[in-house]
Amino acid sequence: MNVTSGVPQGSVLGPILFLIFINDLPLGVLSSLSLFADDSKLFNRIVTNKKKSKSHDMQGSSELQEDLNRVLEWAMKWKMEFNVEKCKIMHLGHNNPKVIYSMDNVNLKATNEEKDLGVLIDHKLDFGKHIKTIVGKANRVLGMIRISFAYLNIRMFLNLYTSLVRPLIEYCVQVWSPYKIKYIKLLEEYREELPD
Repeated sequence: MNVTSGVPQGSVLGPILFLIFINDLPLGVLSSLSLFADDSKLFNRIVTNKKKSKSHDMQGSSELQEDLNRVLEWAMKWKMEFNVEKCKIMHLGHNNPKVIYSMDNVNLKATNEEKDLGVLIDHKLDFGKHIKTIVGKANRVLGMIRISFAYLNIRMFLNLYTSLVRPLIEYCVQVWSPYKIKYIKLLEEYREELPD
């Protein structure tokens, strides 16, 4: 039978066909574009020149808006829909003019923090909240390990710790690697005492 649209979810061929389908998306975009499966991010550096007349010339913001329009045109051409309600903008930097961007005549919501592929990122690029979140998860898993076993020797504990707790702490550490002493201490002190 002819397939009129889409592929079954969870198929092996689905991701490959999707990658082929969106392969030309970056071609018409001038801003930097990051794609991961069906998640795409546009980003650009906005340079503000303050003149004596107090008018602002923002290089990059109009380019970013044009690229948002181009992405929307691409989506319409290939009969894909962007969920504009899920599209957000995050302004980074101290002198960011915080321009309002839109897609399909809808202003995009500004956000101060967003979870991206399991990492909580905020507008200051401070990963304190992310670190506190993963330490909380690790503590909950350690608590579950502790109450789930009547007897737990060191070997069993290390196997459970290595497979259930450590991945929570080490996931994507290259991105959020702590550099502040308070976060390093928090990560080091979360562990409960090893069983005797």
